[in-house]
Amino acid sequence: MSQQQGIVTNNLANVIRKAQTERMSGELRVWRGNNTNTEVGSITFIYGQIVSARLGSYQGPQAFNMLSAWGQCLFVFIATTPPPFQQTQNPVTGPLRTPLSPGSGTLPSQERVSEAHSGPLLSLTAIPCATMSVVKAIGVIERAGLPRPYRQLILLIDGQRSVEELIVTLGLEPGEVSQMLQMLERLKIIRMAR
Repeated sequence: MSQQQGIVTNNLANVIRKAQTERMSGELRVWRGNNTNTEVGSITFIYGQIVSARLGSYQGPQAFNMLSAWGQCLFVFIATTPPPFQQTQNPVTGPLRTPLSPGSGTLPSQERVSEAHSGPLLSLTAIPCATMSVVKAIGVIERAGLPRPYRQLILLIDGQRSVEELIVTLGLEPGEVSQMLQMLERLKIIRMAR
């Protein structure tokens, strides 16, 4: 897509807010600079909720915060037809959450597992590793009466994703993910490689 097809804005945060307010679904593609030094980014929305953001090698909240600070740039919004709302809670990508807002740095959650987390925040670079099969883990989670986000979390634990990547993928606050991981560790479903 050429830059000539884009629309000029002087404040990308206004475009982001409009997509959120109007509950739009699609990809916002943005670029700024000249032909020799162009920065390119994208933000994906489903029903106005931000589900991913990229800017060069940056992803998630960091990319979003950088993009939301952009002044003059070009953008194109490519609308898509989202799946029915109840199907957006995909076990691979995790539940959708309240949209990011410019400068927030996190994906705030609409649901709370608990208002206070049970221990100190885990290191963002720690990597959780499963100690049992997913099927067995889900059985333990269900017997413990834990809510759906725990099942979604265990599906994402592959021994390679860091706590930070899980936070971004699930769209939960760091304290919530830390609490969930600590609970899974207490249940001996995972171990933390710190």
